[in-house]
Amino acid sequence: MLGIKLRLALFLGLIVGPAGILTFLSLRAALDQQSSSLADVRLRAPALRVALDRRVGELVASLADDPTAPRPDLPEIVFHFSLDSLGSFLLPSMLRPTLPERSSDFALALQQGERLEFGQALPGAAAEVYRVALDAALAPGEEAEALNAIGRSLLAAGDATGSDLTHRRLQSHARTLDADGAHPLTLSTLRQVAHLAGDSSGVRTIEWIETWAAAVLADEIPLHPGIRLAVGHFARSLQRTRWHIDRPDLQAALNQIVQRANFVSAYDDLLETALVRPGVTYFCGAGPDGGTIFAIARPTQSGGAVGARIDLQALVESILASDAGQSLREAGFEVALFHVQDTHEFEGRYGEAVRLVAAASDTIYRLNLGIYSRDQPFVFEHYRNRSALLVGGIAFLAAAIGLGLWVLLRETTREVETARMRAEFVANVSHELRTPLTSIRMYAETLLFDRVSSEVQRQDYLRTMMRESQRLSRMVGNILDFSRMESGRKSLEFDEVDVGQVVEDTVEEFEPLFDEQGFEVGVDIHPGLPAIPADPEALASAVANLLSNAVKYSTDDRRIQLNVYQQEQFVCVDVADHGIGVPEAERRAVFEKYRRASNAGRSATGTGLGLALVAGIAQSHGGSVDVHPRKEGGSVFRLRLPLTRSS
Repeated sequence: MLGIKLRLALFLGLIVGPAGILTFLSLRAALDQQSSSLADVRLRAPALRVALDRRVGELVASLADDPTAPRPDLPEIVFHFSLDSLGSFLLPSMLRPTLPERSSDFALALQQGERLEFGQALPGAAAEVYRVALDAALAPGEEAEALNAIGRSLLAAGDATGSDLTHRRLQSHARTLDADGAHPLTLSTLRQVAHLAGDSSGVRTIEWIETWAAAVLADEIPLHPGIRLAVGHFARSLQRTRWHIDRPDLQAALNQIVQRANFVSAYDDLLETALVRPGVTYFCGAGPDGGTIFAIARPTQSGGAVGARIDLQALVESILASDAGQSLREAGFEVALFHVQDTHEFEGRYGEAVRLVAAASDTIYRLNLGIYSRDQPFVFEHYRNRSALLVGGIAFLAAAIGLGLWVLLRETTREVETARMRAEFVANVSHELRTPLTSIRMYAETLLFDRVSSEVQRQDYLRTMMRESQRLSRMVGNILDFSRMESGRKSLEFDEVDVGQVVEDTVEEFEPLFDEQGFEVGVDIHPGLPAIPADPEALASAVANLLSNAVKYSTDDRRIQLNVYQQEQFVCVDVADHGIGVPEAERRAVFEKYRRASNAGRSATGTGLGLALVAGIAQSHGGSVDVHPRKEGGSVFRLRLPLTRSS
């Protein structure tokens, strides 16, 4: 070990150090100019973000509840829109692809499902409420709308199979919808298009298209599901009659109708969401015809919403007109706003001139702010006299190398151990992912080629596939939850929770596994337990990981006992097993990431994150988790959760 450290010290001191100094000397001028430029841009960026938030706030304040009321002439606003309480467009007027009137029970269930899906991010619960809406549907249009919502929420909840089955049902259902429930305006428009296709002279076709386009642009004919299809037929009719050469204005009018319909379609989901979210909604996304769409919307007192599409270039000009923007422009920089998906395009367009790419605002999701130099020589000249002293840079470099060497020598042993555990973690995860995937693929191929002898065997295969997919989902969920918890990105939704009910529900989910592997599981929940403030999903995940741990490290005595009780100011959940136990010296270490008990053996499966995730969940609730030995053998894992949240 000493020889390795000595060689490392010589390498850093005799090679890396001088090479770093020489590199610093050779690039000093460019580094001085560019680093000064970057530092100044980073200092100015927060002021630009404040100017952006202030201007967007002014635009929101300009939105009037009455869409027909006079509005100030704001260059950033492309057009205004408004919705009714059911999410249908009032301006521009648009007919929905469902029946215009909904029955009261259906509408109530649909709104409850939307609040769960969009407002509370609970797609699984929303799917159940949408099924209630399906049962309450009184017309084919309502049935189609409910089926669409069920499929969408099942997919968001991770149930791809259920979503696909719902989609197939919707497809077969939709074949009869056009005959009964499609809006008459859609059918009428398409019938007229087919009728005009027989006009050989084209005169009547042109007159009809001209009248129809003018009515749509004047909002006398609302946008409807068949409008883009109709425009496509009209455009082909113009091509056949060669009138498109003499009437470019008519072609332009059709293009404008398509653009308006595309915009309305792009905003549809946003504005329905605005109805179930409190406060202002901001939307940034890729438009159907390319480019970035940015919109603002807010609920109205009547239960609907009003909003506006914002011209990003005009918004940039408003920002640059502020004090922060003017000083930045005087220094030779320009600003751009774009969707996060267009970041690579922005960086590719301006290359080395890019100085900063960051989130444009803390409140506007997926909108980036980019700053680039308009004229790099001008920028370098602006910062040339602000270069740092050469001696200070060399001293800093030497100090950094020395500090790095000290840290490297101190952390070498720890990093080696961490690398070993990570390698073991990767190997375990690869194996754990491959096992259920292999089973699912094998049974899927068997079912695909109909290699089953009976319906009982088919159902058994399907149950096995479902069980393996649940196992895979839990494993991936553990990895993602732990990653979010470590990075501080996992937010908990606290509510008053019945711990006993959570334990019973979790045990019920494990019953197929218990039956298959011959486990005897007892649950004792003391009566009269108070509800506690907790995140129900996180709590269920902690109990599931403790159960999975008990199953994994069991012996021939396959008994597991769960006890839920109150102990002073805590509600405790004990999971007792008759497994291999945990050595006394390792009873704290097993709750660290990647750690396993030394007596677990190499045959133990899992990712090594389960108990670490339980510890993180307990800590985030103000509680704790520990492990104690049982006299009869095995372990008792105790999860302690406080009755009240600490401030």
